[in-house]
Amino acid sequence: MLRARFDALQQRLRSGSFLGNVLILAGGTGVAQALVVLVTPILTRLYTPDDFGVLTVFISVLGLMIVVSALRYEIAIPLPASPSFAINLTALSGVILLGMTMILSVFVAVFGADLATLLSVPQLTPYLWLIPLGMFSGGAFQILSYWHIRERRFKRLTQAKIGQSASMASGQLLMGWTQWGAVGLVGGYVLGRVIAGVMLFYALMRSHRDLLDSISLANIRLAASRYRRFPLLSSWSALLNQGGLQAAPLLFAAFFGAGVAGWFGLAQRVAGIPLTLIGRSVSQVYLGEASRLRNENPVAMRRLFLRTATKLFLYVGVPLVIGGLLAPWVFGFIFGDQWRTSGWYIVALLPMFLGQMVVTPLSQTLNILERQDLQLIWDISRVTVVVAVIWIGHKALGLSSLSTLALYGGSMFVMYAILFLMMWGQLRKTTAPPVKPIVR
Repeated sequence: MLRARFDALQQRLRSGSFLGNVLILAGGTGVAQALVVLVTPILTRLYTPDDFGVLTVFISVLGLMIVVSALRYEIAIPLPASPSFAINLTALSGVILLGMTMILSVFVAVFGADLATLLSVPQLTPYLWLIPLGMFSGGAFQILSYWHIRERRFKRLTQAKIGQSASMASGQLLMGWTQWGAVGLVGGYVLGRVIAGVMLFYALMRSHRDLLDSISLANIRLAASRYRRFPLLSSWSALLNQGGLQAAPLLFAAFFGAGVAGWFGLAQRVAGIPLTLIGRSVSQVYLGEASRLRNENPVAMRRLFLRTATKLFLYVGVPLVIGGLLAPWVFGFIFGDQWRTSGWYIVALLPMFLGQMVVTPLSQTLNILERQDLQLIWDISRVTVVVAVIWIGHKALGLSSLSTLALYGGSMFVMYAILFLMMWGQLRKTTAPPVKPIVR
């Protein structure tokens, strides 16, 4: 019986079916995450909370940069039917990425030291040149990932993700043992991005070198015009979304210092594991099923929404809360006594993590219902609330970092609850789109 199931699973993986591709991507993500998890207890003994704080700020800044590094043209790469048109779109994305990297390099050279001081991470100043390199390598990986998604080369993507985690972990461990300090964490992180980008670029050149002849300035201009809505609309939405995610660690670093940002970063790193492993897989499956039911059976779509939310709450959310309450003692044992504070940070942020785990996998609902306007309003509101709550907690009320985190975690739970109610409200109004009669 087990042998038959194993053979069936192998057949699905070989067939290139939707489920097989999801399993390949989820498996690769799982292996990549496992590498990160395994080395983290070692890294927390090689690096200080201040070192992790520098890494947290670096990742947050890169997160804001990378999401608009190609002005979202890369999102359109899977769309054209013609491979030659798609390769010109890829070239366009690469040209924009190169230009954005040059602009960022000038900005870092002129204002980088002031930015590091503003964010309370002066330790980053000697290594500011890694920010443009990190954006270029991360942006290139993003562009090439969409090309491989277009080509359905999910195994290549999986190999690149594993290569990224393996090289990042190796670099951080090696530089930690040789006592490089914060630059070891940051340098290892960038190394992983570079290796992953090189792997995907090599795969593209090996399989589609013939398409390079079709790249021309005229075709690039045509691609830029055809998909101009992506930089005009999607880039702003993506930047707002990332702003809501990255504003908190940047503000905590600026208000409370690199050490607090380091504890906060480790808390996010550990608590984000179930969201990465489970949430993304659930989101992919939900997106496909809900998109189909939107046209065929809106009532069933509503049931799917509630059923998915209930299962996420019971099977993932409740264990997450129970495990989170034990975090202060577990963190001290696994990561070392100096990291026990990260465990208390997880307790303070449990409402937010619970909201993320239940609501984020369902967040494509408003896009499916073509209510991107409501999603944009929520994204703007979230950024505003994040900045306001952290500023009020620290500046107006004079709260400690832990109390400010608890205020932030509670407010984010409210924001996720509002998003859930917005999605449910729109689902209740949903009816199947009218089917136009076929004129013979």
